[in-house]
Amino acid sequence: MTPLTLEQFLSLAGPRTSAEEAFVASIVRIGPLIPELLAVMDSNARPIKEKKAASCTTAAEVDVFLEGLPWLGKPKHLYRYGDDGLRSDAEQIPVFARMVPHSVWSYLVLRLSQRLGISSWNWKIQQLKERGEGLEPRMIEGRAARSGARFGLWLRKLSPEHRSAWTELAGLIAKVSDERCLNLCTSLVIRGATVMHQSHVVALRTLREAEAPLAMLWDLERWIVSPEYTQVRRSVRTANRVPVPLALGRLPSMVEDRQGR
Repeated sequence: MTPLTLEQFLSLAGPRTSAEEAFVASIVRIGPLIPELLAVMDSNARPIKEKKAASCTTAAEVDVFLEGLPWLGKPKHLYRYGDDGLRSDAEQIPVFARMVPHSVWSYLVLRLSQRLGISSWNWKIQQLKERGEGLEPRMIEGRAARSGARFGLWLRKLSPEHRSAWTELAGLIAKVSDERCLNLCTSLVIRGATVMHQSHVVALRTLREAEAPLAMLWDLERWIVSPEYTQVRRSVRTANRVPVPLALGRLPSMVEDRQGR
């Protein structure tokens, strides 16, 4: 697998405004701590014990790789929230998929979304707003004292860097729609997984088998054969090592194949 710097990873979110760029950066910086916030704000949330992946498995390989990225945080605990029924962070299927086929690429997608805290709010910014009662940097007058105390305790535990990231994210949440949030987060995670594990046909087939939206499948397919992706591969020194995109350009479009079903 190919490691990325923070700057390289952030560049994968696609075209965005300055506010959206700040939103994506703050998600990467404070995202791993969001599950803890949602848990303290949800009296029915329960921590769950994450099973350690067995050695010599795909899961273990991906986990060891991600642990080696110094800029990528990790939630302290995984939780089952009060409105999730029997599901937990560890069991969340991305909102854009009906199922997740087994592959290194798909496990990277799952683990990245989990580590960035995205799975805790199900990729929907509105759900993040609804789950956390105290999403503003300062407490709103009239908020329940108990809720405010829990939020304040979480806030005080943050480092100056994380507090800054939280303040920025809280100020941007109202400016990003659910649809735009999903586009930004899926581009970041899906493209990130694709650069980290450059098995391009597997990535496209996995999205197709997961019954992801055609627009998402088409976006990844176009991106893989784009000059932008070629530049990314050059920056991580895999352009000559993994010449798959050129071959992919000569394959029948997987989008056209699915549309023809």
